[in-house]
Order: sequence, then C-alpha cells, then structure tokens
Amino acid sequence: MLQGLRRLFSRSLFRRLFGDRVANQTGDGLIQVGTAAHVLFSPEEQPTAAAVALVLAVTMVPYSIIGPFAGAFLDRWPRQRVIMVVDSIRLGLALLLGALILTGGRAFGLQLTIMVLVLVATSLNRFLLAGLQAGTAKTVEPSEYLQANTVMALLGPIGVIIAGIIAGAVRLGTGGFLATHQADAIIFVFAAGTFAVSLLVAARIPRDALGPDVLAAERGSTSVTAVGQGLVEALRHLRDRSPAAWAIGLIGVQRLLYGSVMVLIILMYRNHFHPVTDVEPAIADIGLWVGASGVGFVLGPLITNRASGWWGMRVWIIVLFIAEGIIQATVGAILWQPTLIITGLVLGLASQSLKTCTDTLLHAHCDDLFKGRAFAICDMVYNAALVLAALLVWWVAPADGVSVPVMVGLGLVAVVAGIGFAIGTGRNPQVWEQGAESLRTPAPAADAAQE
Repeated sequence: MLQGLRRLFSRSLFRRLFGDRVANQTGDGLIQVGTAAHVLFSPEEQPTAAAVALVLAVTMVPYSIIGPFAGAFLDRWPRQRVIMVVDSIRLGLALLLGALILTGGRAFGLQLTIMVLVLVATSLNRFLLAGLQAGTAKTVEPSEYLQANTVMALLGPIGVIIAGIIAGAVRLGTGGFLATHQADAIIFVFAAGTFAVSLLVAARIPRDALGPDVLAAERGSTSVTAVGQGLVEALRHLRDRSPAAWAIGLIGVQRLLYGSVMVLIILMYRNHFHPVTDVEPAIADIGLWVGASGVGFVLGPLITNRASGWWGMRVWIIVLFIAEGIIQATVGAILWQPTLIITGLVLGLASQSLKTCTDTLLHAHCDDLFKGRAFAICDMVYNAALVLAALLVWWVAPADGVSVPVMVGLGLVAVVAGIGFAIGTGRNPQVWEQGAESLRTPAPAADAAQE
C-alpha cells in the first residue's frame, strides 16, 4: 500500500488536486458546523428531529434536485475553471454569513437570509466536489482508481474533523468572553480562509488538466433542453452499467442508516443525557461520538484498500453491510454512551468504506463523457438520503431519540441490504473488481508525463 501511495503522490497533478480537496472540504465542514452551531446549539433553542431535518433540508435538498442537471455542465466546462469560479463565490458568501451572524439578530427575515445563503454555499460545494471527483480519473491510471479513491475518501472525514476542531476550539475557547453568535461568526471567517487557500492551489492546475475530454464548444448546446437530454443519457448510461447503478443505490441505503443514527444521537445527547440548557456538555459528548465516527471514516478507506485486495470489492461490500447491521442491532441498541460511541466508530467505518467502493465503481464503469453527471447523481442520492433519515426519525422516534426498536430496525435494514446485494450480483462477480487491479498486480512506474 505504501508503494501505491508513493506512486500516487509522485504525480504533481494528483498532489495539487489532493491539496485543493483538503481546503475545500475543510471549508465546507466549517460552513456546516457553523450552521449547526447557530441553529441547533443555541441555549435558547431545544433541538427536535424536525429542526435537524430543516437544517439538512436547507443545506442539501436544493442541490439534490438541481444537482443532476448541474452535473451536465461538469462534462462541458473545464473543471479547473469551475473550481476557481465556485470558490471565489463561496469565499464571499462565507464572509457575508459571518457578518450577518455577528449582528446577533434572531428576526425571521435575518434567519431566512442566512439559511438561503447557506443553501447557496453548500449547493455550490456539492457541485464542486462532483467535479473534483470526476477529475480524479485524470490524475491516475485506470488500474489505480481504488487506491486514488482510498486517499480522496479520507479527505471528507479529515475535513470535517479539522472543521470540528476549529469550531470546537472557537466555541469553547471564546465562551468566557464572546457571545455565542460572535463565536459562530468567527467560524465562517475561518471557512473563508480555506476557500482562499483552495483558490491558490487551483491556480496551479492547468486549465484542461482535469477534463472533460470534450468541451462545450465541441459537444453542442448548453440550453435547458440539451442539459435535460444529457441527464437522460446519463441515467441510461448508468442503467447499462449495473455495477455503477448498484453502487449508487447502496450508498443511498448506507447514508439513510448513518443519518438516522446521527439524528438520534443528537436528540439523545441534547434532550436525554443532558438538560436542554446544558449546551457545552452536550456538545462535548456529541463531539466524542462524532470523533469516534471520524476515526471510522479515516480507517474505512484504509481497510477497504487492503480488504478489497484480499477478497475483492463485492465480498467486502457484503461483509460491511451484514457486520454493520449486526453491531447496530445489538451493541447500538443498548443506548449506553460507551456503546453508542462504538456504534459511531463502526458506522463511520462502514460508510466511508462503501463510499470508497462507490467512487471506484463509478470511475471504472462510467465513460468520461458521463462521469460529471454520474457523480452529481450519486451526490444527489447521498444527500437526499440524509434528509430522508431525519424525516424518518421525526416520524418514528420520540422527541428524546431513545428508541430500542428503531435502533434494532436500522440494523436489520443493513443486514437485508447486504443479503440482497449478495443475491442480486452473484452471476458476474468479476466485474466488481475493475478499478482495483493495481492491488493484485505489480505497480507500474509513475507516469513521467504528469511530473
């Protein structure tokens, strides 16, 4: 594995894309953490599943609707230019959000304005990440897709962990002399700084280095009709590439499971384990669960790299779902803080392992002509499932989140998903190993052309 990492990082284009994603995902994490802190962790507010669903809906649903259409432009415009334009806009939005939150106002009009700006910022991030993910294929050889995605999959949790550390340090470190809204504003200033770093890194990437291969001038109109037709073509392409379609469906199921438990955890720690007015202890304890989940997110891609080399991606996906489901239905259903942390670790590991496999399968089975749209569709499912999870918890769980039947039920869903996948993909298992060949064959020398 170390040899594979050395090979990847010997390529300057991969290193630059890696650096840009670190900055971008840290900034996105700061936007999300700052928004959650402002809405869910105010001493004046008691969080409910509906409130969590509102935050998730505002930040994720709009792009889930327009994302597949926007993804068509990622297959038409130079993806490096997309980075430059999007991050310039997000830098300004982060500073504006910080200024609005600094006012400390709670009027409906001001809060609505803040949520709309957050909506725009996070939707732009989803659009950008789909482009960056599609561009990853331009920085490595096809046989190295799994290894590249193992590295890139680490950046999401690493970005969130960095964002959580920054936000937690700001919130807890300034608690004695700054008001809550002033501390929240500082979080958004840090987010603006990360977008500035991303711009500096992206400026060093050649204009056409991340694709697409065929630009808009050669491909035809970018009208609404043409974009809609392009989306239909992408859906047909996914239908014909069953491993890619399966991967998107499975990541939706996994995100539904993870999101449901995450919402239950927020409710339990805010409304059950602590009095509603004790915000700081609740934040600290939720931070432990998020930290354990983050450790799982980091370990997941690393373990996936090794497990896929041993057993293959298909078997590893089956193992992930069934093992996760059993642990969720047993250990996770105890509803004791130490066991909940164990569950967070397992859920994080399973989630990011599956995301690594999903990205690899999309790279391996989708033509470059459709990669931008394929990743945008995957992102739509990924985010919409999280919102659906919050709505599901709102519907079936009590206000304090304490429900053994719900925890057990979520575990059973994971087991059923694993068994269903095993049965549905048994006829042609070898197609699931495309993109991971470098784990089973000697590593080629680094491509000098990318130096």
